[in-house]
Amino acid sequence: MTEQVSVNAIEEKAKKIVFDLKEASSKHEHAFPSQIEAVLVFSGPGTYYEPLKPGQPEWMRWMDRDRLRAGTAVVREVTASRKAENLGLTDKGRGSKMSLDDVRMFGPLLVYNGVPIDDPEFRHENISARRAFASEYSKLPEDRVIIIDELKDENGQTRPLHHTGDQTESLFQELADSKSPLAEIRNVALVSHLAHFIRIPFYLKNMKMNLFRTVAIG
Repeated sequence: MTEQVSVNAIEEKAKKIVFDLKEASSKHEHAFPSQIEAVLVFSGPGTYYEPLKPGQPEWMRWMDRDRLRAGTAVVREVTASRKAENLGLTDKGRGSKMSLDDVRMFGPLLVYNGVPIDDPEFRHENISARRAFASEYSKLPEDRVIIIDELKDENGQTRPLHHTGDQTESLFQELADSKSPLAEIRNVALVSHLAHFIRIPFYLKNMKMNLFRTVAIG
């Protein structure tokens, strides 16, 4: 009975988050606090270069690319906030005006942790993400992008990620690793589509993190 109440409470919290996101989006309330230290982009249907993976429906077209672009935009907006704060500027400016050097000096990290794709042509979401961030057209310097390939299971063995729960767990393993660039980071923005956000609070319920910003697409 206690567990059922707990699950119901989490579900209600998740619904409230989605409702708040819809309200904020409809009112165009966009705030990017300078306290954000990292931006986690949850991978989605398709890849950065392919609209869909095999078997995915048409309505999911380009979701992975949309999320990566949204995450990049958040990094640049937070960069503008942090630059203004550090330099004592009264006008923080627009994220779109931030240079690669600005992002390198003031920006938060972008984190992406994709999953293997069950198709020899695609292989892995991370392959496309790395290619995109290595491109001359990338709006982020590569040294501000963290791509996670594996996590450790309960037996201490490394394995690939397979779903949202693994992606969340791999992030927290990095946060707890003193050798990781993400060590001790606590203020993280999450980027995904609204339809996906309903799952995320279930995986975060036992994790100690300040979520200063959740960015929903669609």
